[in-house]
Amino acid sequence: MFTKMIFPIATFYFLENRPALMLGNINHNSVTRSKDRPWIALVLVLCAHLAMFAALRPQSQPLPLETPPEPIMISLLSAPEATPQKPMPPVQPIAKEQKPVKKKVKPITKPVVPLIKQTNQPVTPPVEQTSTPVATTDSPIAEQQTKTTTNKPADTQPYQSPNFNAAYLNNPAPNYPSISRRLGEQGLVLLRVQVTVDGTAGSVELQTGSGSSRLDEAALEAVKKWQFVPAKRGEQSVSASVVVPVRFSIEG
Repeated sequence: MFTKMIFPIATFYFLENRPALMLGNINHNSVTRSKDRPWIALVLVLCAHLAMFAALRPQSQPLPLETPPEPIMISLLSAPEATPQKPMPPVQPIAKEQKPVKKKVKPITKPVVPLIKQTNQPVTPPVEQTSTPVATTDSPIAEQQTKTTTNKPADTQPYQSPNFNAAYLNNPAPNYPSISRRLGEQGLVLLRVQVTVDGTAGSVELQTGSGSSRLDEAALEAVKKWQFVPAKRGEQSVSASVVVPVRFSIEG
C-alpha cells in the first residue's frame, strides 16, 4: 500500500522540476533550489524503485486447504432367508391294463394243381434279335402243368398231354416291351391255354401275373398265336388245357 502511494508522488515531483534544471536559470534562488532538489529527487527515485521492486516481487499466497472428501456410508442389508418348501410327493403313473387282442387266424386253402412233367425233350424256340443289347426273352421253360378238361374214358389207352415245345411249331418268343427294359421289369407269367383238337389256342387266361401289366399283356398276345400239339388218348386227339410259363429276364 505504501509503495503504491510513493511512486506517483516521486514521479510527479521529478517531472515538475525537470524543466528548471534543463533551462539552467542563473538567478540565485534558482541555483539554491536546484542544489537541494537533486538530492530530494534522487531519494524519491530510489524510493520509487524500491516500491517497484516490492510491487513486482510475487507475494506468497496461502495454499488452499484441501478438504477431505466426505466418507460414503454403505449399509449392508441381509437377504431374507428362503423358507424351505415341502417336497411334493412323487406322482405315480397310472398303468392302464391292456386287454390282449385275440387275432382270428383264418385258414388259407390253396387249390392243389397236379404237376405233370413233360416227357418230350424241350426245344428252345428262336429268340428275336433286338437293337438293345443284354435284353432278351427266355423261351418258355420245359416244365409245364397240365390238366385235362374232358372226362377220361375208362379204358387203359395211353394219354399224352398237349405240347407247345415241338421244333416244327415255330412259336415266336414274346416281345420284351422297351419300357419294361428301361425300367428293369422282370418276372414269370403263367398262362392257362385251352388247346383244341386241331392244335390252336381256344382260350388263353392269365393264371399268375409277373407284377407288370406290360409283361403280362405281351405274353398273352404272343401265346394266343401259338400252335400246339393237341392232347391224345391213344390215337385220338382230344381237347385239353395246359399251363404255359413265360419268363421275362434281362441278361448281362
